[in-house]
Parts: sequence; structure tokens; C-alpha cells
Amino acid sequence: MNITKENIDPLNLVLKLHITKADIQENVNATLNEYRKKVNIPGFRKGHVPLGLMRKKFGEEVTFGELGTIAKESIEKYIKEENLNTLFFPIPVEKKTLDWKANDFFFEFDLGLIPEIKIDLQTEKPITYYKFILGDSEIEKRIAFTRKQLGERKSIEKVEKDCELVGTFTNQEKGIDASATFSIENIKGKENEALFLGKKTGDTISLNTNGLFKEEGMINTYLKTKESGEEQDFKDLDLDFTINKINSVVPADLNQGFFDLITGKDQVKTVDELKDHLVQITKSELEEKTESELLNQIYQHLTKNIEFDLPSRFIKKWILQKGEDISPEELDLRQKMLEREIRYNTIRNKILEDNNVDKSEQALRTFINQQMHKRFRNTGDNSTSIEELAETAVNNILSNEQLTSQLNEHFLNEKMINIFKEKGNLESKEISYDKFLKIPSHKG
Repeated sequence: MNITKENIDPLNLVLKLHITKADIQENVNATLNEYRKKVNIPGFRKGHVPLGLMRKKFGEEVTFGELGTIAKESIEKYIKEENLNTLFFPIPVEKKTLDWKANDFFFEFDLGLIPEIKIDLQTEKPITYYKFILGDSEIEKRIAFTRKQLGERKSIEKVEKDCELVGTFTNQEKGIDASATFSIENIKGKENEALFLGKKTGDTISLNTNGLFKEEGMINTYLKTKESGEEQDFKDLDLDFTINKINSVVPADLNQGFFDLITGKDQVKTVDELKDHLVQITKSELEEKTESELLNQIYQHLTKNIEFDLPSRFIKKWILQKGEDISPEELDLRQKMLEREIRYNTIRNKILEDNNVDKSEQALRTFINQQMHKRFRNTGDNSTSIEELAETAVNNILSNEQLTSQLNEHFLNEKMINIFKEKGNLESKEISYDKFLKIPSHKG
């Protein structure tokens, strides 16, 4: 067996693997002998089928299986011995035919390499660290919003100010058919508002997404699907909205029943106590938003300002290996999205490596355990200790591949934030979250 390397360019290469029949014959014979012990063939006792007959019936299957095993093991060993920092997994170059009876077998694998990079956290231009603070009217707005959420709904005939609409956004060309519920007070501008006022159940309104809602991201919330993906937006899109129901909303009374629904039974007794309770919750939420936006600022800065080449040839093949029939435009879009993700992960891994961050499974387990402790700390469940609850939750999460992946991302991103807080060039800026959303580059 022999492996040779062909460099296409500094980041793309092809590994050529030559396997002889002698390299696999011993394992092929051993596997066929194992088959002999189990297989039932008329005219022969189990375990006494001639090896020649076994090879005739199962030789092709077993040979290809052994070739796959030795190829995988050999490539992995070569990558480790050569200390190659590879992207994803090697992609086998397909061969039209392969004669299992041949004496020599030749395989090729495409590899993409991740470049060596250097990162200075003390960036020339500081990264803005928005610290969200509680706005003067935020608690009042929250109470008013919750009163409407929990209020009584009465069906009315025509659309009027402050009413609630239930309906469907459609665009046949784009395949959009999305249910939505929103208040007229969320519509931006008198011109858009006039499109709705006076309309009845069953009416269809033609509109454009640009400037439709006061919060620009609101339309994306309604129209996004799992298929559309996070990168797609719906700016300047013509839509129809069909009204299915019109509701007048009577806000819930500020009484003990309302307080109990918000905070739990008898936790607060007055409006002032409710406000104090909501202040604490809102401050905690704003702290999470602060951390999330700092991570976003770090991500935007790193992906825009740290430049290095990627193995584009390999990445394109990686996208195409599933055999999907996609247009050149779609391929280009997918490649740009994937390369941006690879770029950030490469930078993040380098920063974590430079700062000796423990990324082991045990470190992840400890992190998840801490998160579960926070969640269960105020459960009030005296029958089971927080430690037992947390440990059970950790085991359940780690047994779910998707949840583990999500928590691992959270774990690594939190490490990134802490590193930048300690060593990065950050410029703090206190701002209310409402004002932050009014900054053009952060709307939606």
C-alpha cells in the first residue's frame, strides 16, 4: 500500500492511495471464514461451505468492505502523521468502475486545508460593547403589552385603530403562505395604516414589506421558514394579506388575578410591587441581550477584518457531493454562506487555542451543569435537590446530539466573550434597547 500527495494549491490537495490485493487478502479470507460459520447454503453443513464458493457468492461485497476500511484508516493515519489541519472530511473522487478481482486498486481523495493564522485581539478600531440599560418607559410598555396579550378579544366587523388582525401573508411566486397575528398599532405610517382601516373579514390587501411594520424584523418573523434559512430576508417584497379575523382587544384589569398570572400566586400584591418584579426580570433579559450583541459585534468584526484564504475548490466539492441539482447562483450563495461560517469557526478556534481554553467533553459537561443550576435554583421543588435535577438534565442533553451541539456553541461563544472582555479592544456604550433598535444598522 502506498499514499502520495498532489498539491493543487497551498490549501487544496489530492491524496492518491494504491492498495494491492495482498494488503487486504488476509482480512478478506478471515471475514469469509466468519461468514462460513453463519451462512446457510443448501447442500452444505453450516461452517463447511467451500471457501471458493463463499468467495464466489460474497467475495465482491467483502472485498469492497475491506477496501473501504483500509482506505479510511490509511487516510486518517496519513493526515495525523503529516499533521495536516484538514477541513471537514476527505471527499472520495468517484470512479466509474472498480473490478473487485483486480490485483491493484487506486483511490483518490480531495482534501481542503485550514490555513495557519495569527490574531491580535487589540484591534486598531475598537469593537463597540453596547451595554443595554432599562429605559424610563420600558416597564410601562411591558405591562401594557402583557395586558393586551391577556385581554379579552371580541370579534368585530371592520378594521379600526388598535384592533388585532389574524390573517395570512401570501406570495405565490415565492411560495409564501404564512399565518400572522398582529395589532394595527404595529403598522408603520398613516399610508400603510390606511390600507387596513375599514377592511372586513375575507378582504385581501396588496402591500409591500418595505416599511410595513415599525419593527423591520417583524415581517421576517412571520415569513421565515426552516427552508428559507436565517440568511434570507424579505425586503421590498410584494405580498397579499387576507384577513381571517378582526378582534377588538380589551386589556386585562390590573388585579390580583393578573399579578398571579405574571409572577405566580401571591408573589406581588400591588402595581408598584409588580413593577419592581418586572424591573429585575427585564434587567436580567437586558444582560443577556448585552452579551448576545457583544458576540454579534465580535463576529462581524472578525469576519470582516481578518482576511485569509480558504480551500474554495474543496468547499465547492463539499457542497456538490450530495448530488443536488442546484443552479450556479445557488451554489455561489451556499459557498459564500459556508465560507463565512468556516472563517468565523477558524478564527474562534485559533483564539480559544491561543488562550488555552479547555474544549473537552468534561469542560462542556461542567458548563451545562452550571446552566442547569441557574435554571433550577428557584424552582421551589423541595422533593428533589437542585444537584439531582441538574445532573439528570445534563445527562439528557448529552444524549441528544442536536442539543449537545447547540450547548457546545453556547459554551464556546461564552468563552469568546470572556476573552474579549479581558483582552480585547472594547469601547463601552450604554444605551436603552429601544434606542439601540432605532440605529439603522441594527433595525430588525
